[in-house]
Amino acid sequence: MLRIRTAGQGGNLAYTLAQFQEAHRAAADNLEADPLLTDESKRVFTVRPDSPVAKRGVRIPGVSRHGETPDIGAFEVSPERRSAARP
Repeated sequence: MLRIRTAGQGGNLAYTLAQFQEAHRAAADNLEADPLLTDESKRVFTVRPDSPVAKRGVRIPGVSRHGETPDIGAFEVSPERRSAARP
């Protein structure tokens, strides 16, 4: 759920991802899924190797990341954890 607070548009607006993408066609290719973080209850917000946000990010100039395609979010799956997750 996306919530926008703006007095200029009559107060609070709330959209589901589908509603937002329907209203704003340029906002295609978004993701609505559990990010599968390591352990939110213990405030460990690293990305698990099986996360749907792994390798779905965009490169930001000047920001160093692991591999060619970064993960979405502040923390990435480390190369060690990624290789350990493979059978």
